[in-house]
Amino acid sequence: MKKLFSKIIAASIRAILALFCVLPLYFLILSQPQNLFAYKINYGRFAVYSDEPISSELLNSFDAVEKRIGSIEIIDSTFSPTVFICGSRTLYSIFTTLTGKNSNSQGLTLSLFGYTFINKSHVDEINKYHNPRIKHCHLTGEIDQVISHEMMHNLIVRKIGWFETLETPAWKLEGYAEYGSTITKIKRDSNTSLFRRAQILFRDDLLGATPHSKFYYKSQLIIEYLSEVKNYSFDRIFDKFLTEDEVLRDFWRWYLLSQSNS
Repeated sequence: MKKLFSKIIAASIRAILALFCVLPLYFLILSQPQNLFAYKINYGRFAVYSDEPISSELLNSFDAVEKRIGSIEIIDSTFSPTVFICGSRTLYSIFTTLTGKNSNSQGLTLSLFGYTFINKSHVDEINKYHNPRIKHCHLTGEIDQVISHEMMHNLIVRKIGWFETLETPAWKLEGYAEYGSTITKIKRDSNTSLFRRAQILFRDDLLGATPHSKFYYKSQLIIEYLSEVKNYSFDRIFDKFLTEDEVLRDFWRWYLLSQSNS
């Protein structure tokens, strides 16, 4: 019995020591990922890192990001983002593994450090095979949209605080990020409207989309509805008493009314 107890104590000590050895490495990788990227360019207010040579086409994407989010209510001109472009999925998976996120995601933001990681090869793959009927959302695989989406997460944190975001429902966080990263282009597209995109949602025409993707699409539309139809401010949308069920009921009634008038 004493030997068993001694073995348990010894194993516990080794586990604790191992944890203390791993934690600094974990923190080092997340706080200073620059060491894993061979290329860097400062472009406008962006610090851009990549594991592959940085092309002019990629830099043009950052000009498009500025156009996408430049007029958003919570834009912060003092914010200088650091963006890591991962051409290698293996490299991207290091950061998703350390943060417990999905390695098949298009982007990841560590708002605590102001860092954004982009899974470029996956974004390019989505762009290649996406449904052309679906426009102005994360399902199109446009790298400037993905970067803009992640920038919106950083801006939300800067607006309401990191701890507050932990208590904010995902439909608001992801919906506002999608809304902020797409609304400028939506307003310039005369061939689309909120009603037409709501038809895709309510008719369940998102063929092949995962429940996760459908959640993003739905969240984007209801935030757009609140912002553009109801004229809700950011603060009103993020009021903790505004619930998803309440907004969805209101959005559904608006959709039926718009349908009857079309």
